[in-house]
Amino acid sequence: MLIGAPIVLIAAALALSSTACTAPAPDTALTGNPPTPATIGRGVGHVHGVDLNTDDGTVYVATHHGLHRIEAGRPVRVAQHVQDTMGLTITGPDRFLISGHSDPVQAKPAHLGLVASDDGGNTWHPVGLSGQADFHALSAAGATIYGFDSLSTAVMRSDDGGQRWQQGAS
Repeated sequence: MLIGAPIVLIAAALALSSTACTAPAPDTALTGNPPTPATIGRGVGHVHGVDLNTDDGTVYVATHHGLHRIEAGRPVRVAQHVQDTMGLTITGPDRFLISGHSDPVQAKPAHLGLVASDDGGNTWHPVGLSGQADFHALSAAGATIYGFDSLSTAVMRSDDGGQRWQQGAS
């Protein structure tokens, strides 16, 4: 299973990348613009990250149009959140951390900072740096979280689960 999991993740990313490119929404998948109310519901846009939920073995995909899980080889949007999910790491059963850009129909800061879900992506709560960071890559090892912040162009580190951060290499 340990050898098969990376293969499944790579296959899912490749499959979604190819489907995202075959029928792109004209103003998102090709230009990289964040989703707007007019483009909501047009698929995944493009893929930013892939990870595996250890709770049930489901593959999750961070996309230009929200978080999706893979069911029967097809992406299915989790809840109805359409935030531009740039960074994704799954740190435990149903415990997801993401970053990116807010859902365009919600009055929230443009940059999510770090947000978390304890229910497999159905609901989200802010953890740290709301409005101040846009992590395009996230990784975690225990309570330590690493992220590449596109705003500061720096690798950042949090040793307390994402509440306080220190800047590293830029």
